[in-house]
Amino acid sequence: MKTLKHFFEILRPHWFGEGAAKLWALLLLALGFSLAIIKISVLMNAWDKRFYDALSELKGELIPALVGEFLLYTALIVLFIVCGSWLRKLLVIVWRERLSATMERKWLHNANFYRTSLEGNFSARGGSNLEKPGDVNLDENLNERAEYSTAEADSAALHKDVKGFEILPSTAEQNAAGQSGASENENLNDRSDENFKNSKNAENTKAYLEQDTDGLNECVGSASDRAEYLASEASGTGVNENLNQQREEDFKEYWGRDTGNLNEHAASVRTRAGCPATEADAKGSFKASEDRGIAKLDNPDQRIAEDSLLLVQKSVDLVKSLVYNLAKLIAFVAILWQVSKVLRFEIFGMHFEIEGFLLYVALLYTLLCSLITHLIGRRLRRLNFAKQRAEADYRSDLLLVRENAEAVAFMRGEDAERDRFRASFGEIMRNWRSIMNTEFRLECFSASYLKITNLIPIFACLPLYLSRAMSFGDMMQARSAFYSVQDGFAWFMDYYKQIMEWAASVQRIYEFISRMDGESANLRACVKQSDENSARCEGLSVFTPAGEPLIEDLRFELAPAQFIMLRGKSGAGKSTALRYAAGLWRYGRGEISLPRTGVMFIPQKPYLAPLSLKELIAYPQPPRADDAEFLEILRSVGLEKFARMLNSRADYVKILSGGEAQRLSFARIHYHKPSFVFADEITSALDPAAARELLLGLRADLPSLGMLAIVHQTGLEDIFERTIEL
Repeated sequence: MKTLKHFFEILRPHWFGEGAAKLWALLLLALGFSLAIIKISVLMNAWDKRFYDALSELKGELIPALVGEFLLYTALIVLFIVCGSWLRKLLVIVWRERLSATMERKWLHNANFYRTSLEGNFSARGGSNLEKPGDVNLDENLNERAEYSTAEADSAALHKDVKGFEILPSTAEQNAAGQSGASENENLNDRSDENFKNSKNAENTKAYLEQDTDGLNECVGSASDRAEYLASEASGTGVNENLNQQREEDFKEYWGRDTGNLNEHAASVRTRAGCPATEADAKGSFKASEDRGIAKLDNPDQRIAEDSLLLVQKSVDLVKSLVYNLAKLIAFVAILWQVSKVLRFEIFGMHFEIEGFLLYVALLYTLLCSLITHLIGRRLRRLNFAKQRAEADYRSDLLLVRENAEAVAFMRGEDAERDRFRASFGEIMRNWRSIMNTEFRLECFSASYLKITNLIPIFACLPLYLSRAMSFGDMMQARSAFYSVQDGFAWFMDYYKQIMEWAASVQRIYEFISRMDGESANLRACVKQSDENSARCEGLSVFTPAGEPLIEDLRFELAPAQFIMLRGKSGAGKSTALRYAAGLWRYGRGEISLPRTGVMFIPQKPYLAPLSLKELIAYPQPPRADDAEFLEILRSVGLEKFARMLNSRADYVKILSGGEAQRLSFARIHYHKPSFVFADEITSALDPAAARELLLGLRADLPSLGMLAIVHQTGLEDIFERTIEL
């Protein structure tokens, strides 16, 4: 039921929103052809009786007309099948286009793609989601829980335990210096209760991890979307409302005893969801996110590209087959009831009469076989979920080498990458073998079931045929009707593997949409927009997700025509401060005010999409100037040798050197002519002379430009009016 609920939440915007009429029209037309096939099948069932009766009675004069009738029915069925298949394919691509567009929009909204990509990363100092920074005291039992959870890390990384669920974070985690630290996903289950039964505090902590956070989200307000997501996850674990309420009471009691004030913790939750008001709030956000656990959304690109296709294809096919089987069942039930006659038999001197006995035989036989099928194949859902993830991880590893081919080649990393590929493919092998073994058992039963099905109607009708209560044509008609009715009853069993694949795709798509909606719901405007012609920063303090301070009390005001240099040792938090100013980092406090328009952020590593140079310079807007202006910009930043490639699309990641790529960033500034620029190590790949030339070129061509730049080179201080040391 949870899967169906998630499925309807996914399809609601497309099937009950704008443009739904087209989808419904295509579906109804496709179903109409399926129902037409059922009508022809009913006519052919009646033809079976007439044909076999003619054969048994040796009426050869009837055969030519019956053959002509059969050919007509065959031609109509072929026509209906082909038309229905074409409409099905059209419906799949139309729905997939809408679903993928929705997922793309949610992924790209407010840089969700960036924040979710950082989940699971912690500080450059090696902090993890279970380590305690010096000024954050975490319950010691969490470490005990971590030791126990580590023993099950391999299985938890592939799928959720039936009795447990992963808590998904509402915010992104990233280290202070832009480096990635590994973070294990926690997956708790009921077996861990034994490790905590002697500790009331740990019981309460575990209960908090498993229960919905409705009580706290009342303090957060608009983060209710996130709470709904957690509630939906919890519903799959068998946690009922009363237990949730009791766990919430235990949680409040624990925090009330531990901190003396639940509101203080609620404030830290507000910090995680938005912008904290105090340093204590900012540091407290770590405790909240730590207690919730960390789980990374794997392979969002694969969910958009492949899981959406699987969901749409399987949904359309299952709906069509279900309607087809139900229609067939309705059409042939009356026929089977009629041709079954009355079965009379005697047991221990008692006489019994069963009217329409073949219908009961088909129903009981199908129910029994469906139950056995589910018992054999129930693991396929989570195995298919893990299959999609393992395949995507393997493809991601291959793409990583392609995108970093030069670095791997320089370091002679072929053997290391081969080992990594084999390890990644090993997950596919293990998952594949599990699916093979499960499907082997399932197919052994299915093959046996199909063979037995061929014999049941014949042997069931044989006593009536031998007693001359049923003609040979009646028996053939009963056999055909039995197959149709039994096939209608056996939809669940016949499509069991497809249902499990569909359920896995529903789960992956729902997790994706829920995570994106949760990110958007928890996003807060940490940066104020103003009508002033200046950029101000007051009392900015930035922390790692582990609560460790990076920058404290940063203050500056950037005016037009003013250049400010931000300098400090590696890992001091310079880039993180820029991320906070851009609204990409949540762990901090302070007031940042930026003009509503004319603000541009430049990353250290330029984005080089497979576009032409003109399009790269104008990115993210389409080019709106003539070639002469772009050529002049290339000349001003020292890229005139690429003038002939201005309109050529190429892989500029491999064509441009690091310094040339950063010159392209300067070209973007010249083209867009912003009022204020925040640049992160924009000259790190350039020699001091080239950096000086480019910075002075900006001051000359854009005299009113205000710029705050993170710079490591020495000898450039005279270009900047102010230098801030961190």
